[in-house]
Amino acid sequence: MKKNKTWLFIIALLVVLIVILWGVGRKKGVFEKSYSDFAISDTASVTKIFLADKIGNSVLLSKDEAGIWMVNNKYVANKDNIGLLLHTMEYLSVWSPVPDAAHDNIIKRMAVVSTKVEIYQENYLIDFWKIKLFKKERLTKTYYMGEPTMTNESNVALMEGASQAFIVYLPGFRGFVSPRYSAYEIDWRDHTVFKIRLPQIKTIVHENFEEPAESFIIEKVGSRTFQLKDLINERIIPAYDTAKVFDHVGGFRKVNYESVERSMSREDLDSLIQNNLFYRLSVEDMEGNVRSVKMFRLPELLITNYQTSDELIEEQYNLDRLLIEIEGEPEIFKAQYFVFDRLIQPLSYYLITNQEK
Repeated sequence: MKKNKTWLFIIALLVVLIVILWGVGRKKGVFEKSYSDFAISDTASVTKIFLADKIGNSVLLSKDEAGIWMVNNKYVANKDNIGLLLHTMEYLSVWSPVPDAAHDNIIKRMAVVSTKVEIYQENYLIDFWKIKLFKKERLTKTYYMGEPTMTNESNVALMEGASQAFIVYLPGFRGFVSPRYSAYEIDWRDHTVFKIRLPQIKTIVHENFEEPAESFIIEKVGSRTFQLKDLINERIIPAYDTAKVFDHVGGFRKVNYESVERSMSREDLDSLIQNNLFYRLSVEDMEGNVRSVKMFRLPELLITNYQTSDELIEEQYNLDRLLIEIEGEPEIFKAQYFVFDRLIQPLSYYLITNQEK
């Protein structure tokens, strides 16, 4: 009997040891998996993303109460860029661990060149079957996005707290994903210059500095009625093409700039702003808010060859792009004439000629 008890004790002890070893092994497997699990399964629950590089740039992308993504709690974020980042975070996959031969050097390199990524999500502390209680925002994932690999089709990445780095990629995408993790504020801001619908517009002021006589004002005088005034003499224009005016007033629903001007020095920009202003366009809404945009010609040097083989270098203007300054914003932006030409037609464009009468 005593012998049987001894065997039962030994068997029970073995069972306990097996359970403990299985649990440790299971935990170890989950632990290791967490260090290679970069993807976010539920991007709809993401509320904040913090990005910081190794040279001092950082940006906070956060979703406000209305569900609108903001940049550093100041600017509306670019929807396309946010969508691209969330898509990348959802499907980011591991190709393989970084090879041992290169691992230590890559870890050292990531300490100098990488972007820290913090992802915050709103989750329920209790989420069992259909019972969801105590919603709370918490930091769910932190990793470092490193440089592209030699193939330029993947990146190296390291989960915070891990000792093993991995090669990560985006299935179906040929390229590296690190540019989508930019820590520059300006890369995330919405590119909107004007975003106002026709019923909201009160006045539009056109100031043409190259041809002052072509300057004018459009004023709302009824729910769908406007008047045209010569800006210099403040003379009301008795007859104008209403279809053209309505088309123009309706053209401010979505006007975007192309990019921030980064190629020119501050000194060159100051000189350009001082000498190349050619137009100012100001739109006032029904609440009295004014959005004013200055436009500048972008110089371009052209070399013209003549039959004498002499070369004449003459200053022309870029025919595709211009620079703009939005009142209240410190940056200078690059924009396309393709977008702005239709908004800065001269006064004479809207007048009815004798042939049209």
